[in-house]
Amino acid sequence: MKKMRILSAFMAALMATAMVACVDDDYVDEVEAGKHPHHVAAVQTVTPTPDESGSVRVFVGDEIAVTGQNLDHVAKVLINKTEAEIVEKEIRKMTFKVPAMDFAQQDNPHYAMLYVIDDNAQDTIYRNNFYITIPVTDAIIGSFTPAEGTIGTEVTIKGRNLEQITSVSFGGVKLEGEALTLTAEAVKFTIPAGSYEAGNSSVVITAEWAGGTLAVTNEENAFTMKTPKATIDKAQGAGESAKIGDEVSFSGENLDLITKTTWGTHEMVLVEQSATKLVLKTPSSIEKAEPVVQSANLVAEWGTPAQTYTLAEAYKVDTTPVGPAKPVFVSLTAEDGGADNRLYLKKVVTVKGQNLISIEGFEVDGVAAALVEGGSDTEVQFIVPDGVTFTAAKEVALTALYNGGNPVDFGKVTVYPFYYWKDVVLGANDKSNSEIAFFVPDLGGIVSADEWSDACVGKNTAKNELNKSAISEADYYAVKPYIFVTSGTDFAFIAPANSNSQLKNVKKADGSALVSGSMYGTPIMGYRNMEYTGATESELGWAAKVKSGDITSLTDELPDKRASSGGPKFNRNATANNTFGIGQVLLVQYVTYEYGKLSSLPASGVRNTGFIYVKSMSPEATADQNLPKTTTLTLDVYWSKPMN
Repeated sequence: MKKMRILSAFMAALMATAMVACVDDDYVDEVEAGKHPHHVAAVQTVTPTPDESGSVRVFVGDEIAVTGQNLDHVAKVLINKTEAEIVEKEIRKMTFKVPAMDFAQQDNPHYAMLYVIDDNAQDTIYRNNFYITIPVTDAIIGSFTPAEGTIGTEVTIKGRNLEQITSVSFGGVKLEGEALTLTAEAVKFTIPAGSYEAGNSSVVITAEWAGGTLAVTNEENAFTMKTPKATIDKAQGAGESAKIGDEVSFSGENLDLITKTTWGTHEMVLVEQSATKLVLKTPSSIEKAEPVVQSANLVAEWGTPAQTYTLAEAYKVDTTPVGPAKPVFVSLTAEDGGADNRLYLKKVVTVKGQNLISIEGFEVDGVAAALVEGGSDTEVQFIVPDGVTFTAAKEVALTALYNGGNPVDFGKVTVYPFYYWKDVVLGANDKSNSEIAFFVPDLGGIVSADEWSDACVGKNTAKNELNKSAISEADYYAVKPYIFVTSGTDFAFIAPANSNSQLKNVKKADGSALVSGSMYGTPIMGYRNMEYTGATESELGWAAKVKSGDITSLTDELPDKRASSGGPKFNRNATANNTFGIGQVLLVQYVTYEYGKLSSLPASGVRNTGFIYVKSMSPEATADQNLPKTTTLTLDVYWSKPMN
């Protein structure tokens, strides 16, 4: 019988799991040495039973269920040497809680030993491996990027539980609240303005959370702060001064960060710039002063927000005029011109270079281009002239004129001889959209309902057809063609002369109607969906070119079908040519006075032609009809010069 009891005790000791508070160390040692063989209770199962792989885990505070016999005689449950709280204890079942353990936070489970001890001479009736997971809940820093930067650079700190971060200190500047973007895996912030050492320097970054301060950088993993540091290559001696057009050079570190340099109120001309070299020229825009030699600091701007760095103190300049300096071309950027700087009619072109203040005007293929006011020695702007006579995209000469009309070759530009308006937002007939009620292609802009005039409505008595006895040719062409949309039962583009009731549906800012009574708009305009079911190859080809931006001419050829709908309706499927959907292209055409109607429109009856690319709708439509009057469309619009 005694042997059977010993064997039973041994088998029970091969099973399951437990929880804790402190017990006598000598007693635990005796238990582990097997000096208490007698028992009454017996353990059969421990649930859950955690394993080393972590496929089954238990955590501090979890309740562990034990089944067996005579469990009401259990005296203690130990995990290692820590006693667990026994929650309930009956003959065949028992529950205990996993106690707090002196283990580090980590992803893998910690190994421990579970003991169950009965009250019969404090014998160990069960002993088995037990694995406890102490999850990582502290904020932990892992890495940061980039390794270097300057004011305005975004820095990302990566790690774990970083949503607990309350502030970040960068070089002594404290960032908190909206200055930080927090997630569990990352903290993002922008390097703030501050007092930093000139050149390259190591900056300390720390993060604060409820548990204390975390070091983001250290000696082995430093953040390099970059600021400009410059030395003038040739200092001015006593009585020396720069003249108009003279160059001054600097060497140093991070000089490529500099975005602008000024002498007093005058912007210096940039001649050469790299990380280690900066060459500037005294601008010709400096006016003669008394005394002639003036002194002012030469100051550089850098960083975002802009910081200042003094390149040279009391830099002297002889303001004696030397005559208009020849302008020098450096670069060109065309508004909405894309990566290849396409010049569309009436778009603003920005030219950068040297001595540009002396430019009196530009010529594009020999056609005068108007200057935009506010130029400087380093930047001027002009407007692409619509007086060019070619009809397809063409590479032509760009010429700057200075000193009484002397020409300077500024290279070649490619002009697209039509109008292109990008991301036009057009609103339906609600008062909230009164500021964006009409788009006028010839003006290239939006006209509000309150800016509208009775001059924009005419004396027609039928839709899409002129009453020539009431409207003269001068009357007709005096009103620019315009585009608008309304939402009633249907949401639709409206041609001005499409309906004698649509204009009065448009609301002004105060909610009143744009016009009273029933009136037709004067211009005759039509539309056609180029991507309807059954569209011709020509129509689909034009639509593809519109979307890809590959149109080079609007007038050398026309689609094989004319615009025929006065008011295409919105439809999410848009299978008919008098409907439209988001992401589709519409042909839009303005009829000549001579032809005077939309039906059976010939090419000779088209005054202007163009395309509308319907890019998006806000809010997005969930139905085809009864859309909100607050709805807006975002469009790209192409428009030709007059054809006939």
